[in-house]
Amino acid sequence: MIERRLLYLLLVLVFLLLLMGGLVHNTGSSLACPDWPLCYGSLLPEMTGGIAIEHSHRLVATAVGLMTVILALLIWKRRKGDRELRQMAMAAVVLVVVQGLLGGITVLYQLPPLVSISHLAISIVFFSLLVVMGWKTKDPLPRWEGMKGRVVTGSPSPLPSPLEGGGRIQLYLLITTGLVYLQILLGAVVRHGGLGIVCPDLPFCYGKIWPEGSLYQGHMAHRFGGIIIALFVLAIPFVLRRGNRPVTPTGGIIRWFIFAGIILVLIQIILGAACILTVLGVASVTAHLGVAVLLMGTMVSLVCLTSRGRPPQADAPY
Repeated sequence: MIERRLLYLLLVLVFLLLLMGGLVHNTGSSLACPDWPLCYGSLLPEMTGGIAIEHSHRLVATAVGLMTVILALLIWKRRKGDRELRQMAMAAVVLVVVQGLLGGITVLYQLPPLVSISHLAISIVFFSLLVVMGWKTKDPLPRWEGMKGRVVTGSPSPLPSPLEGGGRIQLYLLITTGLVYLQILLGAVVRHGGLGIVCPDLPFCYGKIWPEGSLYQGHMAHRFGGIIIALFVLAIPFVLRRGNRPVTPTGGIIRWFIFAGIILVLIQIILGAACILTVLGVASVTAHLGVAVLLMGTMVSLVCLTSRGRPPQADAPY
């Protein structure tokens, strides 16, 4: 349906917007336009150098804001029977408005680190919310029993409560997702706090696992966080196999998302090392952010696929 297609398009656009936001910071273009919401008083300034990067980011952000409002209106009109989805749509509108205001504050107050970090934090929440909405609007999936169970056809039955058979599995996935989110925030602290290259060697910092000084320790905390995330993600298949085999959506989809999570976390470790070796090269740092966002989306999807739920509501008639 139209709202579902718009939602998927919005997800792609938000991902690109996150990459563009990283590119703005990584290229030093954050203050290329010193005023807001226009750029040197113009809606379409001469798009050269840093101005092209910064103002393109603003234009795409504006498009995301408009599309979010349109999506919310469509959902309220066509999904009258789905209260949760309508609430999510309104929450998305609130988040995108807050994001716009934070973007303006970032420019007008010349990049205060706390505001920049908050800007990214809310961006990830907004992206994750869209992922949840995407699964909620998807057609009902056949149910599947355990990691090697059979596909159950017919009407999907409700998934187990998080406190019942599948509780340990979902709790583990929720914890892993939360850790990924915290790691992204810690990465933002490292990047916006000027800690990116305080430790120029690998794998330790000046040959020490935990050197003295808050700057060095903040940087190393992000490295150790990456290791912890990797261990949690790599253990997901074993946690699901040792669980109580709850009824879940189609197993093939879950396998693919688990595989994607493992590949993404391994790529992320390589990119983290590349950020140090290239002295925060634009390509490596931007890719590092992009893969982090994809990993977050993957984990949120796994939570959705293993959570208790019911088939999406049918579209309301015109």
